[in-house]
Amino acid sequence: MKRIVIVVFFVFGSCLATDKPDFPELPDSPSKLIETLKASEARYIILMHRLDYVKESDLPYLVGLLDSKEPCAHVLLSVSSYLPGGKSTVGHEAAYLIEGFWKRYYPTKLTSDQYKANVEDIKDWYRMWSHMKKLAEPSVQENATSPLR
Repeated sequence: MKRIVIVVFFVFGSCLATDKPDFPELPDSPSKLIETLKASEARYIILMHRLDYVKESDLPYLVGLLDSKEPCAHVLLSVSSYLPGGKSTVGHEAAYLIEGFWKRYYPTKLTSDQYKANVEDIKDWYRMWSHMKKLAEPSVQENATSPLR
C-alpha cells in the first residue's frame, strides 16, 4: 500500500509539473530588464511581484530613458487575463519602473499598458527629489568645520 501511494504521488506530481508554465524571473536590475524588453517580442510575462526591485541608484538611468520611443515588449504578470496589443516603448517601461520605485514593488499593475505615465510630472518629481536629497545630505566640509554643541 505504501508503495502505491508513493508511485501515485510521483506520477501525479510529475503531471502537475508539466502543466505549470515556466515564466522567467525578473532580471537582476531594471537596466537588464530594459535590455531584455528590447530583445523580446510583444510581451514579457513575469510570475510574481518583487519588493524593492527598483533601487534609488537606478533612477538616473531610468529618468534618462523617459523620452525614448524605441519599441520594446510590454510587461505582464502571469495572472493577467488581458493581453495588450502591439509593442510598448522604452520610455513607457522606464516610467513604469519608476512607479515601482515609488510603490516599492514591481510590477504594480497586471500589465504595463494599464499604467498611464505623465513623463513631465515624473521629470519634475525627479528634479525636486534630487534637489531635496542634496539639501538633506550634510557636506563633508560642514562636518569638519562645525563647532561641537
